[in-house]
Amino acid sequence: MRPSKFRESTGILSGSSEAWIEDLPVFKDRQKCISLWRMSLQERLKALFTGKVWCHVYSGDRTQPPVYLGTRYPFIITKEKNK
Repeated sequence: MRPSKFRESTGILSGSSEAWIEDLPVFKDRQKCISLWRMSLQERLKALFTGKVWCHVYSGDRTQPPVYLGTRYPFIITKEKNK
């Protein structure tokens, strides 16, 4: 899966010196941090047949922050925004 830009993003999480870690567009407020990820065709097929998506959180060895993976659009759609 690859991080993806989205209209509602309010910033970018970056700053790692690791070459394999990409910048991550996010929406952040004081309660949550939301990012968008896109699957390759191979990843879509694997998820379709196995029904599994793994979540990796790189944060210390003693605790893990709450995380959520989902397919539902997480923002409220208003008529004003669609104009």
